[in-house]
Amino acid sequence: MSQLTGGELVVRQLKKEGIDVLFGLVGGHLSPIFEACDRLKMKVLDVRHEAAAAHMAEAFGRLTRKPGICLVTAGPGFTNCLTGVQNAFMSCSPMLVISGRAGITQEHKLALQDMNQIDIIRPMTKWAATVHQTERIPELVSMACRHATQGRPGPTYLEIPFELVFDKLSSKQVTFPDNNRRLRPLACEHKAVEEALDLLSGARKPVLVAGSGAFYGNAASQLQSLIERTHIPLFTLNGARGLVPDSHPDCYGHALPFTIGPAAIGLPEADVMVLLGTRVSMYLTFGQPPVVNTECKLIQVDIDPTEIGRNRDVTLGIPGDVNSFLEHANQILDQKSLHFDTKKWITSLKKGIPRIQKNYEPFLTKAEIPIHPLRLCAEIDRFLGNTGLVVSDGGDTQTWMPMVRKVEQPGSYLDSGLFGCLGVGFPFALTAKYLHPEQTVVLFNGDGSMGFNMMEFDTAMRHKLPIIVVVNNDMAWGMIKHMNELALGKDTEQGSELGLVRYDRIAESLGGYGELIRYPDEIEGALRRAQAQKMPACLNVVTDTTAISPGTTSLNMLFAGSLIEFNKK
Repeated sequence: MSQLTGGELVVRQLKKEGIDVLFGLVGGHLSPIFEACDRLKMKVLDVRHEAAAAHMAEAFGRLTRKPGICLVTAGPGFTNCLTGVQNAFMSCSPMLVISGRAGITQEHKLALQDMNQIDIIRPMTKWAATVHQTERIPELVSMACRHATQGRPGPTYLEIPFELVFDKLSSKQVTFPDNNRRLRPLACEHKAVEEALDLLSGARKPVLVAGSGAFYGNAASQLQSLIERTHIPLFTLNGARGLVPDSHPDCYGHALPFTIGPAAIGLPEADVMVLLGTRVSMYLTFGQPPVVNTECKLIQVDIDPTEIGRNRDVTLGIPGDVNSFLEHANQILDQKSLHFDTKKWITSLKKGIPRIQKNYEPFLTKAEIPIHPLRLCAEIDRFLGNTGLVVSDGGDTQTWMPMVRKVEQPGSYLDSGLFGCLGVGFPFALTAKYLHPEQTVVLFNGDGSMGFNMMEFDTAMRHKLPIIVVVNNDMAWGMIKHMNELALGKDTEQGSELGLVRYDRIAESLGGYGELIRYPDEIEGALRRAQAQKMPACLNVVTDTTAISPGTTSLNMLFAGSLIEFNKK
């Protein structure tokens, strides 16, 4: 009769859940789990800091729709991963954190790395539990995975006291739950979908905004079918980027008006807006002007009924899976003759796009030095064409790239999301490269955010993940510097200035490839050289310190508006 450690129970159940890779950092509380990974052929992508493990696990969830598994030791290992957990919580990314914990028999004795972990993490997870019996480890691992993926996805947490990880049971004492979660998605009410279509057919300027709920609902086919039938302009956000290619004639790209694109016209002018699995957040200025006008009729489809009506009353709220809504809509259009008069609206929208684009188009080919960030983005976009994956990390940096990059495939563009968390870039890019080794993965990173996880360049080297890191190096915390200039009338040199840091040399010292770039005509060749190295590469590009992104300007206005409202009280 075989003996199984608690650590082996964790790994065996994760394999039953369809998981074949973990992201983590070794620690004494976890040793039997790592030992079982070796023996049972479970891949471990080990990192240099637990924050990176959490971010890598989130990226896995975003790219696969399965829970990414973050494995951290007790105490400081646990606290180091918390930022990544909150980022996943805000982005609704499926993830499971498995943490070590001081022993049950050591509670309140000031044991090594002892702390009350579960009460800290509970508010930023969908579900959190402590294992108290070794034989229940498989059951609770399975439960945590179920909570992470069903309904609105998100992070879950399971902590295992070290006695239970080391404990041994006979195989007859343990039951491993089957992964049999072929559940029907929450269906939308047919009558409500009919009402939504009636509102859309009567609209003069309708728009659709698809978010991560459309991605997790596997709604690509039904979404494309609907827009081709109705020619209602589609904008995409977060996980829905690329669900319908940006090059599709009825798709107008990202739904971020503050990055200056078609959304800057399409959303504020809409008279009926359908939100498909996206929340009314800061991205939509909380459902108010300037992004959503006060007369706009809002239709919100969300798998979480409690999300409907946040920040803004809706004309029609429809609880349910986005794909279910779209299936019903397409079935109704098969059976019922509805007219969608969008020709004038589309003509007006397309006529206004050049007016928006002319403000930034000259920068795409700007030949002067220092290099403008948009010229750098344009070079990356041309280098990749319609293939490859882009990860964007930083303040201004995360604003510049979506102004240029068209997203043609789901999962081919990643950024931090709503939490605005710096440091996601390296971990996200490493996970993307691990999952798609045949693709070129470019990390477009601000020089400030490089400081968070630069040592993960070592992780890239050890695991042979040849990402290309392009540093948008304006020698400062650019977004903060420029917000100071806009809000205070001057920059505060203390805290915002960084100077020229040679990240390229750090990459070389870790065994990778590095170049410092100062001239625009050097960028293309450097990208090709980096790709040819077939090893992790860092291109450190010196960019214009005076360039202020539209995102910075918009955030400044948003903060200023909040202050005005606050001071009225």
